[in-house]
Amino acid sequence: MTLRDIPQPTDELVPESTARSSLAEAVPLIAEAIIGLLRQYKSAPADVRGTLAAMLRWMARDLERYVVPGVSRAAQARADELELGDLSKFHWGHQRAAMKDPTREIFHWEHVVPVSDIVQALVALENPMPSTIAPILMRAEIAWILKSEDKVLRRRGRPDPRAAYVAAGIELLAWSQSSSDTEDPSQPTVL
Repeated sequence: MTLRDIPQPTDELVPESTARSSLAEAVPLIAEAIIGLLRQYKSAPADVRGTLAAMLRWMARDLERYVVPGVSRAAQARADELELGDLSKFHWGHQRAAMKDPTREIFHWEHVVPVSDIVQALVALENPMPSTIAPILMRAEIAWILKSEDKVLRRRGRPDPRAAYVAAGIELLAWSQSSSDTEDPSQPTVL
C-alpha cells in the first residue's frame, strides 16, 4: 500500500444517515491504533511526548470526517438566506465555494467537544484499552455555527459541551438518526 492508496476526503456532500454509523465503525479501529501512542506517551521524553500529543490531536480532529455536523438555528437561518439548503450536508471543505463563504467570515466549523478535551481525556487514561478509548472518541461532535456565535464560546474545558452552547445562547438543531427519536425524523429537534 502506498500513500496514493489511502482514501482522501472528497468534496461530496455528507450523506444524511451514514456518518454517525461510520463513526461507530471507525472508532474501534482508531482506538486500537491509539493504544500504542498512549502507552508510549506515558514514558516518553518531553520532546517525544510533544510529537505524540500532536499525533493524538490530529487523530481526534480527524474524527470530524465521520460525523454529520449539527447546525445552529442562526447558522441555518443564514444558510437559508443564501439558499444553501441543509447545512448538515456540508463539510469544512465546502465552506469557501459551495457555501458562498470564500473568506470564512460567515460560518464556523466547530468541534462541539474541543479536540483538546478529547486528547486530555485520552492521556488521562491509566490503562488505555479499546473499551476505555472508544467512548471518548464517540464524543466527537461537529456543528456549523456563525462566526459571531463562535466568539462567545469557551475554547477549552467544556465538561458539558451542550451546556456551554446553552450558556452562549446558541441553539443547536439535530436531525434524528432513527425514527423512534421524534414523530417525524425529517424534522429538526432542538437539543
